[in-house]
Amino acid sequence: MQESDFSADLFELLQLYQIKAAIIVAIFNGEHLWGLLIAHHCTGPRYWQAFEVNLLQQLASQVAIAIHQSVLYQQVQAANEELQRLATLDGLTQIANRRRFDQYLEAEWQRFKREQLCTIFLIVRIYLCSRSVTE
Repeated sequence: MQESDFSADLFELLQLYQIKAAIIVAIFNGEHLWGLLIAHHCTGPRYWQAFEVNLLQQLASQVAIAIHQSVLYQQVQAANEELQRLATLDGLTQIANRRRFDQYLEAEWQRFKREQLCTIFLIVRIYLCSRSVTE
């Protein structure tokens, strides 16, 4: 650890946990640093072998891929939620549309059947007519 270019704060932290050797590999998304993958050795000084460095680099690469896929999944989920919202609301009034009513009615019907509840449906149609004031 004496040969490294660590800051004084990091060096003090490593000493606090009695870390004698460490290998640090960055986790990147393109040019953006996401984090660090760190392996510690606490029993004494150590020179890391090439296969160990390579393994840690491969692990960091796999972690970066997993994080990236997680971010993409969250973006797709948010887009799907927005599409669902748009598909079930009237664009002008932002009130639930017929599709949403049908989905809700089907879900409630299934719930009533599952819970063996008595059901009464009252469907009221309201027709709005526009009349001119002069009539």
